[in-house]
Amino acid sequence: MSIPPTTSPTLIPIPSLASTLTLSNSLVSTSSIISTSNLHSPTSAVLSIISTIIPTNPNPATTLSATSLNVPLSPTIISSSTPTTILSPATTASLSSSRTQNGFINAAYFINWGINDRNYYPNQLPAADLTHVFYAFATQLPNGTVISSEPEKDAICIRQLKVLKQNNPSLKVILSIGGWDASQDGSFSTLASTDARRYVFASSAVHMMQAYGFDGIDINWEYPANNRDGANFVLLLKEVRSALDILGNQYNRHHFLLTVAAPAEPAHYRYWRVSDMVQYLDFFNFMGYDYMGAGLSTMSGHQANLYKSSKIPSSTAFETESGVDFYIASGVPPFKIVLGMPLYGRSFENTELGGSFTAPITGSWPDSSGGTNGGGAGVWDYKVLPKAGATEIYAIDAGATYSYDADTRELISYDTVDQVRRKIDYVLSMGLAGAYFWEASADRTGEGSLILTSATRFREAGSLDSTANIVL
Repeated sequence: MSIPPTTSPTLIPIPSLASTLTLSNSLVSTSSIISTSNLHSPTSAVLSIISTIIPTNPNPATTLSATSLNVPLSPTIISSSTPTTILSPATTASLSSSRTQNGFINAAYFINWGINDRNYYPNQLPAADLTHVFYAFATQLPNGTVISSEPEKDAICIRQLKVLKQNNPSLKVILSIGGWDASQDGSFSTLASTDARRYVFASSAVHMMQAYGFDGIDINWEYPANNRDGANFVLLLKEVRSALDILGNQYNRHHFLLTVAAPAEPAHYRYWRVSDMVQYLDFFNFMGYDYMGAGLSTMSGHQANLYKSSKIPSSTAFETESGVDFYIASGVPPFKIVLGMPLYGRSFENTELGGSFTAPITGSWPDSSGGTNGGGAGVWDYKVLPKAGATEIYAIDAGATYSYDADTRELISYDTVDQVRRKIDYVLSMGLAGAYFWEASADRTGEGSLILTSATRFREAGSLDSTANIVL
């Protein structure tokens, strides 16, 4: 169903970098913006030339054209053929009465650099079992400008994603900005610190989202480091929400989504002003992984456990339960929390559960591009686990699974099919919005797929989210 906009749709204008630089004498120079030392892509492979697909200095006079991206600006909202389903009372008795009745979220991150490093393209996504795809990552500059981290790859991906959206009218694609690598240079803190930079960030982020034909924005700032960052993060979200609403008014008041990647570790959310953030956000994507691992902990243990271990406390640095409880206690409605799960394992060598370990030197990922914390040593795709000779074990006290090879003394912490079912039951019992996975290329296909396992369990409980996407 094609719904015409209430006004003639235009791309959100972005001030030129030259004019932006006059707004604050503390902004970085144009030359430093283009400097490779200021660009941190998820692959750590810095592009020396920024593609004209998303220019680093867009302005109203040179607004990005739809033609250059093969993305028409005539909006079409496609209604889902799947009727909205009210969840089974027997299964969802504990859910909040204010929870959306459109069904559960079942989402996954897609990495743009993976089309080369992983040979995994958007058209390989299990779109029928997904409600949202988080497209990772765009990159932010210290002056607030949002640019493509992989322009040539984006040009390929967005065309395939558009087709997926047309064929799957409930599939929403969200532009994710930041990530671990791109959060380490302090650019988020810098750009969030002034009105001028926040405006540039919001304008350029929404500009890119619209040009790519996506349905929302996900901000992945890892992590605000002090009270000032926490306060400025709220102001940044307010600015982005306003820009999204301005664009939405051009499309019959369509609601574009705004989400954040929400940390599970207390040290990382201590500066979050959660109660102030709620009003601007559709979902908090709770990062329920990377709790322990090489570079993350001094002991071997569970990287995605639901609970604190009562039997081997040293095997659980922290846990999902207390993190989710924190967000709810801080004012986040359960129906705004999406539980994240890993599609990879973290390995520990020469160890036993909860003991010291030798840092691994191998993994499924190339060192230059893998993992959620950069580097691939010790990170293994779910689809290659368990390794030959290893036994899968369920630690019931921690609500976690892992594999262990007694001969090699290698322990790998990851979620299994049964563990994902248990986690979805936890989502149901808590009244959460749904689940997501990092990241899609590491999953199996067929019955062993964790994305399919999650989708199946949600369908047993009710239905998947059927909110219509928008094709721009």
